[in-house]
Amino acid sequence: MIATLLALLVTAPVSAQVIPVEIWEIQGAGHRSPLLGMDILTQNNIVTAVAGNGFYIQTPQHLFPNRDDGNDATSNGILVFTNSAPGVEPGDMVTVRGQVAEYRAGDASDKNLSITEITNPVVTLVAKGNTLPPPVLIGSGGRVPPGTVINDDSGGNAEDSGTFDHDADGLDFYESLEGMRVSINDAIVTGPTNNFGETWVVGDAGASASWLTARGGIVLTPGDFNPERVQLDDDLYDGDWPELDVGARFTTALTGVIGYSFQNYELLVTDPFTVEPGSLEREVTTLVGSADQLTVATYNVENLGGQAGNSTFDARADQIVNHLLAPDILVLQEIQDNDGSRNAAVVDATTTLTKLADAIERAGGPVYAFAQINPVNNQDGGAPGSNIRVAFLYNVARVTLAPQSTAPDDPSTTPVTFQCDQGVVTPSLNPGRIDPANVAFERSRKPLVGMFEFNGESLFVIGMHLNSKGGDDPLFGHAQPPTFASEQQRHLQAAAIQTAVEQILACDAEANVLVLGDVNDFWFSETLTILTGDRLHNLNALLLPAEERYSYIYQGNSQILDQILVSDGLLSVAEVDIVHINAEYVDQVTDHDPSVARFQFE
Repeated sequence: MIATLLALLVTAPVSAQVIPVEIWEIQGAGHRSPLLGMDILTQNNIVTAVAGNGFYIQTPQHLFPNRDDGNDATSNGILVFTNSAPGVEPGDMVTVRGQVAEYRAGDASDKNLSITEITNPVVTLVAKGNTLPPPVLIGSGGRVPPGTVINDDSGGNAEDSGTFDHDADGLDFYESLEGMRVSINDAIVTGPTNNFGETWVVGDAGASASWLTARGGIVLTPGDFNPERVQLDDDLYDGDWPELDVGARFTTALTGVIGYSFQNYELLVTDPFTVEPGSLEREVTTLVGSADQLTVATYNVENLGGQAGNSTFDARADQIVNHLLAPDILVLQEIQDNDGSRNAAVVDATTTLTKLADAIERAGGPVYAFAQINPVNNQDGGAPGSNIRVAFLYNVARVTLAPQSTAPDDPSTTPVTFQCDQGVVTPSLNPGRIDPANVAFERSRKPLVGMFEFNGESLFVIGMHLNSKGGDDPLFGHAQPPTFASEQQRHLQAAAIQTAVEQILACDAEANVLVLGDVNDFWFSETLTILTGDRLHNLNALLLPAEERYSYIYQGNSQILDQILVSDGLLSVAEVDIVHINAEYVDQVTDHDPSVARFQFE
């Protein structure tokens, strides 16, 4: 084959304006090409993969060993952008003349990294039927990806600052392989397949991962956002693409080319593979209430509106009854109004909560009452018109919501206050909203506090759903280190909630205070430090091992966004369980795993 190819090699005539180069010279050791904007000619490279609007080529180092520069920092592959279906196929040897470009999806301000490519190409076919360059092995026995650092040396923009450190920085590691054929052995799924056909995996069965869950995921921990994860994409795959839950295991190598899309490097799989789907069972909590034990749960029901059909309510009710075992108090997030996301000035959620309580009864659960406060229309975030809010469900046979003497004309905007009478704390509203006029809660869900009674004991429950992470810089974008702008509002919200906690405990230092919900931040974050203060304790951080601290999976990272915090008196009598029934699965009822806490009341 080599002799035949040598006879067929085309050496195109080169004008004074066109530079003949190898691919590694185009890519350079960095995120942007040193030849950006130049007209170039790269000769006798192999087509490795074909897309609808371009194709990938790679230096045939396996045929001509002297063409590679021997530097792992420079990629030997590149995308040739044709803007329409290219007339080539894998195995073709081609010579390409064109212009070097950096393509960034979106506009100039977008957070994506740019992709080095050849545009306006003139393609000459040299030979067909060539063997493809062997893939670079990512993992044990090959190039091992960084296991902790994504980028630690850029001063704002990774494309034009810092050191290109492909051995230590995950961002630079994958850039050094951009456009090249690679393979991953023994990959396990760490994030379920999404609606775009993307599945997150880690190679070598997670051998280099800091923390693997018992169920196959990889846990996000302080200082380690797991750069060894990689996203699989089906865009170049001809076969049937499976939908996989966490823990599924590939029994053959995954092979394709490294691309970049939607703020992440990805493996565009090209070659057939086999996979064992796995058989994760949805968990059932072990924490059940009794005569002297109270159970409280937090559950993000994901945009549950009154317009939804019975099946939607039944699915959530099944999880509440058969997996959470009907907690005594449920703190719910993302309860929508009666007409859901229809923007019709409806704010009441009586239909929504009644349908959920009825579905729980149909599933064999207890009779629940509900408590909530309607927001001002379109002032609490979420989809326009949905008016999402925090709400309580409570088992009327076991728990009482303490009565309030008077109701305000407008509970939506009236802040709850706490009266102190000889060490006894009483809320002015029950339930009541914490500081609804505070700028911290502008266009965001207001925390809801309720005082419940169980076995002669009072319990203050504060339900929360803090500002989302929307708008934050991506981990694998050009802004390095990434800026998490959304956390500033969460810090203010946490401080407002902590102020309310302090007001309760200032009157009664032994008061039972429980703060729980969707914090949209990690257990080690500054948000949690502010929220915890000096008087609360995070059950997840204190009572669960690191590999169990997850209630949500984003881009293959298992992470805990839903938190349960307690005052001193509850800590010694508390147990906690994150019930893994949603986040790890393609077929999700909601996108969060609920959590249950149990407290002993003598």
